[in-house]
Amino acid sequence: VLFIGDSFFDTRWFFTDFNTRFEGLNAYTYGTSSAQAFELLYWGQYIYDINPKAVVLNIGTNDIFDGNMDSKGAIENVLNVLYAYHVNMPETEIYWFTVIPRIGKSTTDIVALNNAVKAYAETNAWLAVVDVYDIFANDTSLYKAGDTVHPACPAGYDAMMVELIKAGIRFEELPY
Repeated sequence: VLFIGDSFFDTRWFFTDFNTRFEGLNAYTYGTSSAQAFELLYWGQYIYDINPKAVVLNIGTNDIFDGNMDSKGAIENVLNVLYAYHVNMPETEIYWFTVIPRIGKSTTDIVALNNAVKAYAETNAWLAVVDVYDIFANDTSLYKAGDTVHPACPAGYDAMMVELIKAGIRFEELPY
């Protein structure tokens, strides 16, 4: 299982318990602060040949807030990534976390992006949307202290992983 996306999957600053959480399991992460969807298109060329069993994506928030895109641009970019990953890795399970609210910021474009990807997933069975928006919208204690963007570790990531497992992901033990 490959976790790929923005700073939410950065093990140095945010998802700091990733390695212990998934110790002994076939799980890896590549998260880069401020990553936008177009960067995942580029990174794809390096993972298509790996053909992981599953890819878990967290992408979209930086398209809206750092890329200054409206929902239309963010939707187009995120759907392009999802489609490219599917076309190039048709046997790979694809999971996408909904974008969570940024405390104190408008949620209009986030809600539009989340709804568009959910609608897309309804007609594309290869895509599982892991909806964590309401969980974070209703419980600000799940955010990292003093941070209006990132999940707290471990509480916020615990909530995300529960929903990911509900969406059907399965982790395999390493063969050694």
